Amino acid sequence: KALQIAQRQQESGTNKASKTVAQMQCHLACLYFEKGELFAAQATFQDALDIYRKVWKQEVGDNAGATGSASSASNKSRDALMLQLTDTLCNIGSILNRRKCFGQAITNFQEALDLQRGILESDHPRIISTLDNLAYSYSKNREYARAVTCYRTMLRAQVSQSGTFTEECLLTFRKRVLMYDKLRLIGEAINDTKDVLRLQKTLLPKDDVLVLETKALLEELVAKKKNQRMAKQQKQQMSEPVEC
Repeated sequence: KALQIAQRQQESGTNKASKTVAQMQCHLACLYFEKGELFAAQATFQDALDIYRKVWKQEVGDNAGATGSASSASNKSRDALMLQLTDTLCNIGSILNRRKCFGQAITNFQEALDLQRGILESDHPRIISTLDNLAYSYSKNREYARAVTCYRTMLRAQVSQSGTFTEECLLTFRKRVLMYDKLRLIGEAINDTKDVLRLQKTLLPKDDVLVLETKALLEELVAKKKNQRMAKQQKQQMSEPVEC
């Protein structure tokens, strides 16, 4: 009922009323999502997104000639609106992932990321979260090379944001290694692991648990590469003709 009242107020044509409707629709969509009603949640988020896009265009046009303090205030208002818009895009992307519509999810997360980069620092937590979601969508869509790129960018942002190499950083790197494994590029994974170890040594004590875990990961990768090489040699030997 509250949403219906807000929608009637929206007919007044004010951006404030429209944003109120969009916010209420997002809350309703979250309730649908919690109940597992994914289609209803996605449709409701999409309605909110359409409103945010419309209001964004109106605000950009209305404040095109603003200067001084008026310009500063309008910029803050537009940035806040853009964050709501990108959050809604990400929510739709998450639902699409749940529905296994990974290609569509990629489109939503990529748009959200592009827009976020226009108003946020490259190591902002929102950007890190979007990169994580985008990489996941790429991996599920079997676009492993693109996922590697996302995880690489994400790791740089995490290190920049925290000022050190954290447990979350190592988790991100493990995801990247997994993508290399999917691509059967163990050599690339080994090289990247060595690079990460060099980075860790500039940020952490040499006996730090994260350094030790990364060394163990490197040993696993080297052993796997060796086993692959031996298996390839054995296969070649078995295929060679035997002289009588």
